[in-house]
Amino acid sequence: MYYYLIDDRATKASSPQLTQKIRSWIKASQIAGEQLVLHSPQQIIETSKQLAKKNPVPTIVVIGDDTSLDLTISGIQQASAKATVGYIPLQKDSPSALLLGITTWQAACRLLQQRRTKEFHLLSINETVCLQIAQLCSPKEKHHTAQKVTIRINNKLTIATEAETIIVTNALNDSHTEGYDWLLEVMTTNSSTQKVKSTQPLIHIGKSIIKEKPEVIARLEANSATITPSSRILLQNLIPFSGQISIKKHQRAQQVITARDEQIISA
Repeated sequence: MYYYLIDDRATKASSPQLTQKIRSWIKASQIAGEQLVLHSPQQIIETSKQLAKKNPVPTIVVIGDDTSLDLTISGIQQASAKATVGYIPLQKDSPSALLLGITTWQAACRLLQQRRTKEFHLLSINETVCLQIAQLCSPKEKHHTAQKVTIRINNKLTIATEAETIIVTNALNDSHTEGYDWLLEVMTTNSSTQKVKSTQPLIHIGKSIIKEKPEVIARLEANSATITPSSRILLQNLIPFSGQISIKKHQRAQQVITARDEQIISA
């Protein structure tokens, strides 16, 4: 059974007309299913959790942005269920769509019909589970303002610094690598993004790090990390966190419909 979760927030941020085109395609397709319009992060998580427990094992398709996808996966993982996830991205230049080999919404729809699946390793940011990448930053009213953060690695090394944005990912730019040991990359205002030659994932901490030595980039292997910001911080510009934030590789993988083992699909 297919269930289509439509994130109202992402629809309004992109194009309601595009969402309507996608909904019409679904209705006329051979994989038509129930379409649910959801209006809050918690509603996405709770609906995903409930649907994931259904028998036979359901396919839950997300129509939204990468945050919508992560919220859906979080619900499924909280239910400890085996639901398969599909993704029709509404946002342009979606990192998760790139990881899955999706270039357009039409390509995503064709991919759903072909139904190739693969298990993906996941990130845990406290109770939220992310497919590939997570951004932690100050609320909009404090954007471009660095705040003090304390980063603890493997319960051994502590880094105290200032940062505007913290990006956590379990994959390099090469989308064929993910799920290896942790790696921390400290970046600075004057440093361009430097590709790591290994296949290890990254935690990027930056922009304003190590002001006294802007040329320095430190890399540290880690199995887990905690980040403690000095004030409230948002995950994906949406979910508020305060206090200690725990980051680690999630224990369970997620079955996702993907073109990953094939040539990237385009419309």
